[in-house]
Amino acid sequence: MGGKLGKEKKLFDSEVDTSVETAIALGISPSGVETIQEEGKAPNIAPKSGWHSSKAAVKISPTEVLVLGWNGVHKIDLQKGTQSKYSNEEYHLISAVICTSLGSPGAPPKLVTLSGTGLKHIDLSNGGFAKKKIAGTYWDGSNVRTVLHHPKSGRTVVLTVTGTYSLNLDDGKNEKLSKGSSWSTANCGVVYPDGAFAMIFGEMGQYKMSMEDGSYESVGSECWPRALDAVLNKDGSACLVFNENSIYRVDLATGQQTKVHGNSWHYLKSVCRLGLDAGVGTRIHEDNAGRS
Repeated sequence: MGGKLGKEKKLFDSEVDTSVETAIALGISPSGVETIQEEGKAPNIAPKSGWHSSKAAVKISPTEVLVLGWNGVHKIDLQKGTQSKYSNEEYHLISAVICTSLGSPGAPPKLVTLSGTGLKHIDLSNGGFAKKKIAGTYWDGSNVRTVLHHPKSGRTVVLTVTGTYSLNLDDGKNEKLSKGSSWSTANCGVVYPDGAFAMIFGEMGQYKMSMEDGSYESVGSECWPRALDAVLNKDGSACLVFNENSIYRVDLATGQQTKVHGNSWHYLKSVCRLGLDAGVGTRIHEDNAGRS
């Protein structure tokens, strides 16, 4: 069950409410919730309130976000500026959460979670949290490096230490891509707006990868041993990469990177995408930033 567990608490300071409207992502950490702007600025909008347990976060409607963690599921209402406990369901081994109904106006929110206990469908109709396990592979966080999902086409690709797999979110079936690689050093990635390619950021470099067959090529000369997560900018020409010590803007055509924000993101727990790539939340690898 969900939706009626906790009373709503005021989350946003009225002085920074407008930052939510222009944000491309939320950064969630023990220090609070921050609205990530196009230029990398990140006003803090929430108190230190239990966010240390966050594992993944996803936008489920134009005004609502769910944060999944080992302390349950919490809902953030972007319009009301409130947070509340949504479900007692705990998430320790989650690799990704995807909202498959975000692009369908009027459709009840539906989630797909990939974790060490398998692939599950979650129906959020009427404020509920009804889970259904789907036959398929166990997507444990120790094997999965990142999950790539294109909201418009529904195409989903999972990068693991053993290979690159296309994943059908309806039945849980997966297929190893013929030209894909193992990705033991990949940390995060973004899907281009057209859904044909993805940019992967990892310890050995950054790569442009085909979402169809998994083939890839090196783009740019940067290596990302401490990359935590990445989100598309507003027009999809670039992305912002959350690194341990800053945010960088990376041009998706050239791979060129520019430092845009100097704050440390060492304790970042999860990122909720709000823009073009909204609808997918991926787990940050705890070992990347040396956090306990």
